[in-house]
Amino acid sequence: MKENIVFGRNYDERRLKEVISISALEKDVELLPNGIETILGEKGANLSGGQKMRISLARTLYMDPEIYLLDDILASVDSIVAKQIFEGCLCKHLAGKTRIFITNSMKYLDNFDMIYLFESGQIVSQGQKKDIEQSIHFQEFLSILQQKLRSSLEELKDNQAERKTEDRGKNASQPSEGENDKEESKIQQISSRKEGGGDEELQLERAVGSLLIAEDKETGNVK
Repeated sequence: MKENIVFGRNYDERRLKEVISISALEKDVELLPNGIETILGEKGANLSGGQKMRISLARTLYMDPEIYLLDDILASVDSIVAKQIFEGCLCKHLAGKTRIFITNSMKYLDNFDMIYLFESGQIVSQGQKKDIEQSIHFQEFLSILQQKLRSSLEELKDNQAERKTEDRGKNASQPSEGENDKEESKIQQISSRKEGGGDEELQLERAVGSLLIAEDKETGNVK
C-alpha cells in the first residue's frame, strides 16, 4: 500500500502520514494485517471500492499537482467520510489549487466558483448555483430525482413485503425486531422527506442518496 501511494517518488514519512489522514484512510490502515506495508491484491482485489478511491486520492495528494481532476470521488464512501474528504481535503488542504470536481450530487454546489451542467456529453448550462437552478435542464434534472425518490420508496416497500411473504411460505423464523424496525424507519424517513417542507433539492438529495443517476457500487472488505 505504501508503494501504491508513493508511486516511485521520494519517500517522505511525514508527508505520507498527512495524505493518509486527509484521505480518511487512517482507520483502514489500522485494520490492514501489516498496516501501510500490507501487500494489495491485483487491481486492489482485497479492497472495497471506497478504499480504492481513497488510496488513489492519497497518491494524487502525495504528487501535489497544481490541477486536480476528481471524478465522482465521493460516490463510493458513506456520508460521514464524504463530508470529511470534501471539507478537509477539497476545501481546506487543496485551497488555492485548481479543482475540477465531477459529481452527480447537488449537496455541495454552494461551494463551487463555477458549475457546468452536462447532458449527453454537452454543456447545457453554466454559472453559479443560482444561475443553474433557473435553467430548464436543471428542472428536468429535479424531475428525474423525484422519479428516483418514488422508485426508491416503492422498492423498499416491495422488498419488505417480499421478505415477509417468503418467511411465511417457508415457515421460517421471522426477522428480528431490530431488522424490521430498521426497514420501517428507512421507509418512514423517505416518506417524510417526500412529504415534508423545506428545501426540496436537499430533501431529494438525502432521500435518494449522493448518487442521482443509478449506478453500481463496488463492494468488498479488507482481507
